Amino acid sequence: MCRPCAEGARRALAPAHWAFALIGAGCRPQILSARDLAALPQAHAAAGMYCAAAPHDARQQRAGMWRGVGIAALLHAAAPAGARSGVAVAADGARAVLPLAWLARGLLATHFAGSPLALEAGAPARLIVPGLSACMNLPWIERIELSTEPAPEPLLASSFTTLTAQPADDGFVLGGTAFCGAEGLRGVAVRVDDGLALELALAAPPLGFVRWSIDWRPPGAGRWRIYAAVMDAAGVEQSTRP
Repeated sequence: MCRPCAEGARRALAPAHWAFALIGAGCRPQILSARDLAALPQAHAAAGMYCAAAPHDARQQRAGMWRGVGIAALLHAAAPAGARSGVAVAADGARAVLPLAWLARGLLATHFAGSPLALEAGAPARLIVPGLSACMNLPWIERIELSTEPAPEPLLASSFTTLTAQPADDGFVLGGTAFCGAEGLRGVAVRVDDGLALELALAAPPLGFVRWSIDWRPPGAGRWRIYAAVMDAAGVEQSTRP
């Protein structure tokens, strides 16, 4: 999720030059420009992801609603013969192999949280499959190559939470959006200077989101390092080192 876009790929991703292709497995090829995608019926999906190399970097977190073209509709139009999997290929050469059933749940996403994707977030289109790890949700997707060969089960997304701190009258309002991944979600633990400060019980549906907030009053003047971690269904925290 956090890898940079190479300069050569940037040129190929200009809307005037970019196109997406769904090919293979004896299907009717679907070749779509950015304008074509915008003209097709739009679908929505809730999905969350973060960069495994920087799980506490808010700039690398995405948790919310994505909008784009449903891959199931493209598969229906392509009518592949006996396809069981697909290889998604990005402009920078990254690949993700997915079972067809997982691909059919996905989007070619062009918008996040109501706004068009920026290039750094995966524009012109990003593969979004709710429930999968960020490494499977490729930015800058260019094509999906269908195959009659089976694919292994993909890597599922883990639970995580974002964190914000807003000044209040006598302290701060800490809050964020928690995403419920494959491990389930029990709550959020907020830590200050490596010590447990607050715990908040939460409930979210599988692969769903819940917003949370909690008041925190500093013990006195000074500076603090504040971070948050989700607790899974068993009460185990995610990695809490920022």
